[in-house]
Amino acid sequence: MKLQGYLLCRELAMGFLCQFTFRGKHGGCLTISDLLAQRSGLGFSLCEHLRSLDYCRETGKEKEVFLQEHIVMEMVDLKFFGEAKAATCIKRQKAAQMAHAPLCVRVDFGGSSTQICLSVFEPEIHSFCRLGRIFVTYNALRNTWHCACAKPRISCPHKNIAKWHLFQTQRDIFKSTVPLSSGTPSQMTQESSSFEDNAAVERSIRYIFKEKKIPGSLPENVISQKMDHQKQLFPCETLCQVCPEHPKLDEAIVITNKARIVSMMGVIENVSTHHRSCPQCHMVYRYQEWTDGLHNFDNHVVLSLELCHF
Repeated sequence: MKLQGYLLCRELAMGFLCQFTFRGKHGGCLTISDLLAQRSGLGFSLCEHLRSLDYCRETGKEKEVFLQEHIVMEMVDLKFFGEAKAATCIKRQKAAQMAHAPLCVRVDFGGSSTQICLSVFEPEIHSFCRLGRIFVTYNALRNTWHCACAKPRISCPHKNIAKWHLFQTQRDIFKSTVPLSSGTPSQMTQESSSFEDNAAVERSIRYIFKEKKIPGSLPENVISQKMDHQKQLFPCETLCQVCPEHPKLDEAIVITNKARIVSMMGVIENVSTHHRSCPQCHMVYRYQEWTDGLHNFDNHVVLSLELCHF
């Protein structure tokens, strides 16, 4: 069996990390310039990343952590993600074992206490991952996750594996809460974190489509011009409509107080939107009342039905 190590290097003097594999006396570093050189038939040369290895004096401090299956199933019970995503994580772990590679390794690169970097195994070659590993970063201040394969608010197997790693090794970071100021991007993060479980998203979408769908024929009073819209928008539901016992929903939580109502008459600023969640199934209810003559587009922009009808 050939030994394989992973060497990490900054792509720029300041900025994100890049990575490349190192096998024996030969290394591989895939950058755009390297790919262009290969396609053009140009000769081999060491890039600045490989040359920087002469000055490398540090090795990884964290020992390989074998992630336990019962931990990821506990995360399923706590609604971090669904069973299908947990099965994907376990499948990736088995693939990493077959490849004799660590599934997930925390990398202390730069000494930041708020930016956590984890190198995650990727079994296939992609445009965003050409060397079998990909970085996932967690910003503890903003409570955000970043992976090159997905958009910031979209989950992916790499983010789920990174969460599995941190939940097993540093569970306390999931208990911390960051105070949010109104109208900041962190509030959007708070809202998106409520929707991390795809099953909860699907339930919410199905409920809105079934119960809140705007009819094809609207009453005249709904699409008439008016500028006296309420500036505090709450979901009308107070009991869960999905659970058989219909438990009482949690207290309404402010999403933002900087939303806008856009209508044919103008724009109403500084509107607050709220959501409620079920303590049992964790389904989130947001304001979506077409009978008020409004369509909640994304909790930050609310359109009048008169404008939509126009």
